[in-house]
Amino acid sequence: MPKKKEVVDETEGIDFGEEKSESKGYDLDHLPDDFKGDATEKKVYPPLPADVYQVEILAIEIKDNIFYDPTDPKSDPVDKYTTSVTLVVIEDGKFYGRQLWDNFSSRVKPTGKKGPTKTYKFVTAVLDSAMDWTACEGFVSEFGKNMKNFIGKQLRITVEVGAKEDGTPKNKIASYMVVKSELPAFDKRKLEKK
Repeated sequence: MPKKKEVVDETEGIDFGEEKSESKGYDLDHLPDDFKGDATEKKVYPPLPADVYQVEILAIEIKDNIFYDPTDPKSDPVDKYTTSVTLVVIEDGKFYGRQLWDNFSSRVKPTGKKGPTKTYKFVTAVLDSAMDWTACEGFVSEFGKNMKNFIGKQLRITVEVGAKEDGTPKNKIASYMVVKSELPAFDKRKLEKK
């Protein structure tokens, strides 16, 4: 029987603007193998066609950045975490309910060597408002709390089709935009009717 992996909370002492709760792990070792399911089984969907889609933010998770190196003098503590966003298409049609994911840092900067950061573009599309440096600093000071408030909000995204390293096609979110008008919130029951 494989050893259980030890979980280490590296976010200890960091204020994400939310209450810290104890993790509730579940031990499934007592279940028969056919009841557990196979973690390798997953439904594979072809990528969405390149287009603009209106989406709702389903989930936002702040995780450890696997590329952060605290021993590197160029490392900035703001890069210690990465943000993962789960979006769902809410336009009626054959792509209703399809999910897309994106990752970005907690850097909310209106300008830089490469222009505004992806996080800045995401935040300003959701807020429907530009932000100056002072507003960006205020947003970052309570990054977790502010991002958590975005769950359920809508925005438009431009989706491109690219390729993974092995050549299989994948979607890439190229840009975030303000919605022209709100659509009804995502309704999981619509998927059951398909």
